[in-house]
Amino acid sequence: MTWVKRFWKDNPRMIVQLEGCEIQYCTGEIEKGDTYIAERNRGVVLLTCRENDKAEGIIFPVEMAYPYDTHECRKVVSIDGELI
Repeated sequence: MTWVKRFWKDNPRMIVQLEGCEIQYCTGEIEKGDTYIAERNRGVVLLTCRENDKAEGIIFPVEMAYPYDTHECRKVVSIDGELI
């Protein structure tokens, strides 16, 4: 079991602190243009969706970052209480 799965499962408030910001997330579908958080072996990162390849289960970010599997990502709802 990876840290990601434990983190998502053990965080019922669905809030994470990232770079001094409080980010609330949900398990909703991530679409093009959505802001999302992802985590693999480099820690949690904040990204914007360029493409969600649902057939392959991969989300490609706008930023220069790795594509993440959909199970490694959560859709951002608000940052510091401001709805996205």
